[in-house]
Amino acid sequence: MKKIYNQGELSFSILLVIIYLVVNFILKSSFGIDGIITLIGLLILSFIIIKFIYDNKLNKYYGLVKVKKCKKYLFFIPLVILCICNLYNAKLITGVNSFIYILNMMVCGFLEVIILYGFLFKSLCKKRKVKSILIISIIFGFKNLFNILNGIDPVYCILNTIGMFSIGWLYATIIVKSKSIIPSIISNVILSSFTIYVSTSYLVSIISTVIILVLSITYIIYLEKKC
Repeated sequence: MKKIYNQGELSFSILLVIIYLVVNFILKSSFGIDGIITLIGLLILSFIIIKFIYDNKLNKYYGLVKVKKCKKYLFFIPLVILCICNLYNAKLITGVNSFIYILNMMVCGFLEVIILYGFLFKSLCKKRKVKSILIISIIFGFKNLFNILNGIDPVYCILNTIGMFSIGWLYATIIVKSKSIIPSIISNVILSSFTIYVSTSYLVSIISTVIILVLSITYIIYLEKKC
């Protein structure tokens, strides 16, 4: 891995994205989103990535460090609110092993942030920061549109895409300002675990999306001015 990494950080990051997408698709299509084999496969991939980072002493470079002066970031309370605002009037997905499903989604949430924001965003940021934030936010948000192929209601997918785009922009801003990826990882792990709950109303989904947009934009403006 080190040799590939040394040949180009951006190329390595794109390769990681492809590997994650392929592995995730194969595991979920073969063993199910709530399969124990899926969980083991995702955990192995996570272990390989973390081992690579720490073996090469890249943890600080990729933001795997504690945040200094959390008070300046309002203790990341807006992130907590973002994690729970989709739960109102939601129902639990049926027909799956809830415990394994949640664990799988938590690992996916971790991998998404460490790969997209740890590797890809870091390599893109070496050129134009604002453009890099836009690109990574589009990727983070629009990946949810593929859920349409899994039979998810297109309206919910579009609303979710809009909400996740704004959250993706917020994650990037937090990482740039705090030099830490940990708050974004924790937030996305929680958000991903809550995907076991689905909305039962278009109106509630629209309201939730508006709240996510307003809160994300407000917090981004605060971070840009105060941090």
